[in-house]
Order: sequence, then structure tokens, then C-alpha cells
Amino acid sequence: MGHPVEGGLHELIISRRRSGYLARYAWNEALDRVMVARIRHPREAGDHDDEV
Repeated sequence: MGHPVEGGLHELIISRRRSGYLARYAWNEALDRVMVARIRHPREAGDHDDEV
């Protein structure tokens, strides 16, 4: 799920009515786990693509 972004991460939009969140994550196949890098609201100050 989600679309690929830099650094081997994926980004997923989590919808919440009129708003939502952006989650960046990586799938660790060896551990069979999702490693969440960040979850942010799009209006959150300091939301830049160069951050993880």
C-alpha cells in the first residue's frame, strides 16, 4: 500500500473525514513487520519532504 518516496520509504494517506494523516513507513520483509518512520497531519508546521 502507499506510494514509494525517497529513502526506500512508502507514504500512505490515512483519511479521517475532511482531514487525514500522512504516514511514512518501510516494510521489513525479514522481520515480517512494518516500521513506521512518521505520522503527520498535512497542516502540521514543519512538514517537509526532506524530513523522515
